[in-house]
Amino acid sequence: MARRDRDTRGVRDCRPAGSRRQQERFKRADTDGNGALNREEAGKGSRALARHFDKIDANKDGQITNHEIQAARKARGGARRGKIG
Repeated sequence: MARRDRDTRGVRDCRPAGSRRQQERFKRADTDGNGALNREEAGKGSRALARHFDKIDANKDGQITNHEIQAARKARGGARRGKIG
């Protein structure tokens, strides 16, 4: 029983669970399956993505990829740490 209580997700997959959830939401929002979200798909997937679409779209191609979302989150996290410390 103790073995089941232990969280072993990190053993096989080093990504945090939040990243996995974000990837699943991205995949659901990507209705045309092209691996990127246009403005309409982003709006249906998340209000925050729609609100910050232009900031997240790093290459300004009118679509955001999962990589661009992760980069924006990382940058935002760094900016927050900078404000605190």
